[in-house]
Amino acid sequence: MINRVNNQKGFTLVELAIVVTVIGILATLAVVVYTSFLKQARTVEARSFLSALNRQETAYYVGNGKYTDDINNLGLPTLGTLRYYTDISVALPNVFEPQSYIATAKGNIDDDALLDEWTIDENQELINTVSDIDN
Repeated sequence: MINRVNNQKGFTLVELAIVVTVIGILATLAVVVYTSFLKQARTVEARSFLSALNRQETAYYVGNGKYTDDINNLGLPTLGTLRYYTDISVALPNVFEPQSYIATAKGNIDDDALLDEWTIDENQELINTVSDIDN
């Protein structure tokens, strides 16, 4: 009788389980890293829109001697072009002397309850006031 056990080649069940576990761990890490990069990429929408808003506010100030809190006066693209940051607002801290403004963009970049929030002011200080990237 031929001894087939010693001549067979292949993997044991334990080896296959280890390989599947390692592949699963690597896939999980890849998804987490990809999601983080995707969130960071989506914040470009807020930063670029607020930078354009800043340029238009500066032009409005040069022409009128004051800033405006009405986005429609700035000649920006319609807010319908924004995909993630749909809540855009401009506030004038001193309504009687509108020599400064704070523009805010809020958006949901990952379908959870927390909204990512960016602000910019007349000094072009672009700040991520509420970060949804690490959550």
